Amino acid sequence: MAEQQDARKTAGEAAPSSEADEKGEKPAPKDFESRFPIVGIGASAGGVKALETFFRNMRADCGMAFIVIQHLSTEHESHMRSLLTKYTDMQVFDTEEGMTVEPNRVYLNPPGIELVVRDRTLYTRKASRERGMAVPIDVLFRSLAEELKEYAICIVLTGANADGTQGAKAVKGQGGLVVAQDPDEASHPRMPNSVIEAGMADLVLPVDQIPDEILRYAGHPFIQSLKNQHAEETEETEENYQKQIQPILTLVRKKTGHDFSEYKHNTIRRRIQRRMALNHIQKITDYRRFIRQDPDEAEELFRDLTITVTDFFRDPEAFARLKEKVLKPLMEQTEENGNLRAWVPGCATGEEAFSLAMVLLETMEDLDRYIEVKVFASDINDDAIRAARTGIYSRGIAANLSDEQLKRFFTKKNDHYQVDSKIRDMVVFADHNLLRDPPFSNMDLVSCRNLLIYMESALQKKIFPVLHYAIKPGGYLFLGTSESIGENSGFFKPVDKKYKIFRREEQPPADLPQVQHPQPPRTGKRKRRSDFYNPEDDREKQYRPNIRAMFEEAITKKYAQSAVLIDGNDTVRYFYGNTDRYLSFPRGEADFNIFKMASGQLHYKLSQTIGEARKGKESIKTENIPIRQDGAYLEVNISFSRVNGAEGRQNWILIEFEENERAGPSDSEPVGTEGETAASEEKAELEKKLHHTQQELQATIEELETSNEELKSSNEELQANNEELQSTNEELESSKEELQSTNEELETVNSELYQKNEELEKAESDMKNLFSAVENAIILLNDDLCIKRFTPSATKIFHLKDVDVGRRFSDISSKLEYDHLEKDVEEVLDRLERKESTVKSRDGKFYQMRIIPYRTGKNVIEGVVLSFFDITHFTQAEQQKRDAGSLLKETISALWEPILLLKESLDIIRANPSFYEMFRTSAEETLDQKIFQLGDNQWDIPELRTLMEEIIPKENEFKGYVVEHDFPRIGRRRMALSGRKIHSGEDRPPFILMGFKDITDQNGQ
Repeated sequence: MAEQQDARKTAGEAAPSSEADEKGEKPAPKDFESRFPIVGIGASAGGVKALETFFRNMRADCGMAFIVIQHLSTEHESHMRSLLTKYTDMQVFDTEEGMTVEPNRVYLNPPGIELVVRDRTLYTRKASRERGMAVPIDVLFRSLAEELKEYAICIVLTGANADGTQGAKAVKGQGGLVVAQDPDEASHPRMPNSVIEAGMADLVLPVDQIPDEILRYAGHPFIQSLKNQHAEETEETEENYQKQIQPILTLVRKKTGHDFSEYKHNTIRRRIQRRMALNHIQKITDYRRFIRQDPDEAEELFRDLTITVTDFFRDPEAFARLKEKVLKPLMEQTEENGNLRAWVPGCATGEEAFSLAMVLLETMEDLDRYIEVKVFASDINDDAIRAARTGIYSRGIAANLSDEQLKRFFTKKNDHYQVDSKIRDMVVFADHNLLRDPPFSNMDLVSCRNLLIYMESALQKKIFPVLHYAIKPGGYLFLGTSESIGENSGFFKPVDKKYKIFRREEQPPADLPQVQHPQPPRTGKRKRRSDFYNPEDDREKQYRPNIRAMFEEAITKKYAQSAVLIDGNDTVRYFYGNTDRYLSFPRGEADFNIFKMASGQLHYKLSQTIGEARKGKESIKTENIPIRQDGAYLEVNISFSRVNGAEGRQNWILIEFEENERAGPSDSEPVGTEGETAASEEKAELEKKLHHTQQELQATIEELETSNEELKSSNEELQANNEELQSTNEELESSKEELQSTNEELETVNSELYQKNEELEKAESDMKNLFSAVENAIILLNDDLCIKRFTPSATKIFHLKDVDVGRRFSDISSKLEYDHLEKDVEEVLDRLERKESTVKSRDGKFYQMRIIPYRTGKNVIEGVVLSFFDITHFTQAEQQKRDAGSLLKETISALWEPILLLKESLDIIRANPSFYEMFRTSAEETLDQKIFQLGDNQWDIPELRTLMEEIIPKENEFKGYVVEHDFPRIGRRRMALSGRKIHSGEDRPPFILMGFKDITDQNGQ
């Protein structure tokens, strides 16, 4: 981790934190009036033409500063300043340490120098090389992003590598502008292509059009307002913004299915203003109209709102602490061959998920344990998920990784790095909405870093129960260094407060909100049903334990004798006292709706007053409501009180009944005269008919209300059905488009497969012809020592046929007189060391045998290669040479005259016995000596030296050369010498044959 931290510093304190602006951290100068855009331009050394075109079209009074970074060689002097001066009236400077950046000026980087901007001042340093490649453009772009935030502008021109991509990510993450040259006109399109493929380019334009676009962007009110953050808004007031933002977010929700209404207001506002600047729209009302008319703009705003900028091992100290305090204990507690699960919500382009997978693998290797690890990574941005699945990143990521990590976990491909398959296989990427979709479950670790910083506290309260549910008992939560659990401390307890590591609390407090997942809006996209936990299944079980306590607590305060408690749907949830005097149960299926249990005046008063109670009044009381009960009229006083419990129990109403009995006609009244009795009976009959009529009227009213409710319900169902039909139609259209897209993809894949098939056929033909043309015998074996392929020449040594492919090599017989071949093959496969030896066949031929390991392109051993080179003629020539040497030796030994055999260097290589006898010397004193050094330099005779050094090379021989000399061991002698140069072959050096004859006696001496 320390290496990663050093690497980060080397790259210019590279990765600016996207969350810094959320906390209000702005390192920009205090004098906002002095702020102006700084444009960073990156190009290779061959980008002179593009730079000339750019500055030819840029106004000299543009009010911006330009910093040009090129990949320049330190071995050659740069003439860029004199070249650009011809095309712009702005002053052009070769940057020096401590220069203040001023508008309407151009600053150039010297060769081998990186530039960093801090407090509007340029600082220089020697260029560092990240894994063999300098990244000065990344360094500048990162410093601009950290310094200027939304005010940073970067332009990527022609270039032959991926420098600038990581810096562009930093600028895009801070809300700045990223422009790429159109690759079709770039002389080296790889650099702009890298930015475009990473999804970081806001604009892709020919170079001559870039200046006008930048001027329009810099002149937008959003950019101009950054000059003075305290300036009063004129046309775009805060009230107008608040009025327009919500409809814009609604359009985004309808288009993408994702709701941003509870994200931080400042973030949303800046991103909307940025889109306005890019589309040259001055007023937010016009942008609202634009996003409604342009079907793609909602998607573009959605991508801007889902900030996908991240780095490998962001906050390396936090990852080191996570490894020690969480991962090691988790793996030590996990059984061998067990499994460990982690979830990374908001994974963006996958850097954090892959970082976690690397740390998990390193921890597993440190503990020497095998555990099945699976990392689930999710995000709502499908483009980011697709990019994450490929695992391909620009070379700028080397700033955050150690050399060992790059070597172990990445494969270098051109100017990019790809995450190795062993890490990619550990991570599963999914399109998932943390707020809407069911959460993953049974997780040992959830790494939710730098996601909560973009959300308001109300939204965070909804997320923490989800995270609590997703983590298994004893599991951990890993947050970003700028995040905290705040008011949700009941769910988690801190393990490391500094690095924001928390452990799941087993029992969260009862008053904390329960896990709830809102239904997605009706769009053309639908999610499949899942087997995840649905809190609605247990809603009744959650409410029952507290209903009685809530009711009794409320009723005790009122001292009521009879009462009912109704929920927000007007359903009676609790009865207290003798409520059957006022309410009656309906016939048929049980229904506790308060309006179906009440009748007459009571029904009317309840329907009138319950609505008023829910509108905000704490308590309402109605008096003297007449109710007929058992031949008597009751006057009832009714109190309505609002009772609000935990989340999900809002708008509950407590209804209390207090009665005063009023006597009606009864049998206890005294009997009068017969006329009075008849009148009384007639009165009673009329009252009975009146009561019956009232009941029929009430029943009619209730039926009418029921019919209205049913019609209303039917209307709602029809509207819902209409929406579903519209949704179904949209889904069908979407499915049709998806099928067309899938068909196109299949055609593309089919074309690619056809092309690859042709390439494979061509490669197979090339391989077949190559094997046929090779005269050497070659056999390829797999790691099970079974035959994969062999050349035709191999059939001359081994009894092989085409049907033998796939058979074990040990089953094949050969013509070799060699019994250790199989043992040698197994030894090479085991030790991975090549083996060579000379072997002989039964037909008298000799072969140079070589056995080497078979290595794949990824340096994986998958067998061995045997090759046999026919060296029969070399062996025979060597034997003839040895035979000729033996014959020469015997011939020289048989001669009576003294004989010497010398090299061209006059070193003696052989002497016969007559020589040793005549000159009384031995082989030890003679061989490997120069002839002039024999004895006590007795042959160092000037005439002989001249003869040997001059005459022999020119004339090739001499005869009868007389030498008279006093020899130490034999005295004075007169010798006749003869010599001849003998050529032994074209590829062998010649040698000299000398003969000696003593002629002393012939002269009478």
